Amino acid sequence: KGIIGMDDRSLGGGVGGRGMWRYKCEEDGIIDGLRLGRGMRYKNGAAGLKVGGGKRVMIGDAGKEKNEEMFGGFGGFIQGLNGGYMSAEEVGRRVEDM
Repeated sequence: KGIIGMDDRSLGGGVGGRGMWRYKCEEDGIIDGLRLGRGMRYKNGAAGLKVGGGKRVMIGDAGKEKNEEMFGGFGGFIQGLNGGYMSAEEVGRRVEDM
């Protein structure tokens, strides 16, 4: 499971990292994704980027649960947003996972 938390896309698509973390419950992952998406809006604005904030959070143990099918499925979802969200690797992820 995962979410994409986006915050204020008035300047463009949400931009932020993709992390995978084991949360106590799904609600904690949702809250974290939304909070981190807002933080990315501030970081992107401070950098002068004309984009919104976003954060993709996959809920799970990166050391045990990540797999190519999971990444491909979520990658396809992101691609279907047609530039609405752009991301990069982050916690629990490697370049090879991308």
